[in-house]
Amino acid sequence: MTREKALKLGRKIARDLFTNGMKQRAWRLVLEAPNQHYDGLGGWSETAIAHRIADHLAALSEGK
Repeated sequence: MTREKALKLGRKIARDLFTNGMKQRAWRLVLEAPNQHYDGLGGWSETAIAHRIADHLAALSEGK
C-alpha cells in the first residue's frame, strides 16, 4: 500500500472514530486512565490519528 493510499484509509477510519451514531462529530478523543482522576493524559485530533493509522498501514506494507 502506498503512503498516499494508507493516508486516505487513515483519514476514513479517523473520521469514523470521531463520529458517533447520531452523526455528531468530535474534535478530540481523550485518553483516560482507570481508577485515576482525569489529570490530562492527553488525546488525539482527527488529523493526528489519521497519520498514526497511515504510519501503521504503511509499516505493514513494508513488512515491519
